[in-house]
Amino acid sequence: MQGVTVVGMGLFAGPVGVLVAYLACYAVHGASNPLHSGLLHRQVDGPYRTSVLSLNSMMAQPAAALGGVVLTALAAATSVSTAMVVGAVVLAVAAPLYLPAWRAGRLAVADPTDPSVVPAPAEQHATR
Repeated sequence: MQGVTVVGMGLFAGPVGVLVAYLACYAVHGASNPLHSGLLHRQVDGPYRTSVLSLNSMMAQPAAALGGVVLTALAAATSVSTAMVVGAVVLAVAAPLYLPAWRAGRLAVADPTDPSVVPAPAEQHATR
């Protein structure tokens, strides 16, 4: 969804269209952060959770900075719309990387008594 809203910012004509697309993107991004954090909390065992959350933050900052530099250079070389669409594609391509953890969580919830379902590390820790 975030990629779609970024495409909206890149393709809408005029300042009103960009403003509406920006607000939609901001809302989707705000809604996705708790999902991302929840995923991290469920997938990482207690003693390692703080380190993983810290590593997540440490990776997000330079990745955002690098994306800002690359997309700015692309916008200068081509157009702002092109840079926005490229940024949206990168977001959309990364989204399926969440699927394995999402599926594991859904399987664990679907039948917690099934021995073939391997619970997430946080769930193993909670049952000890």
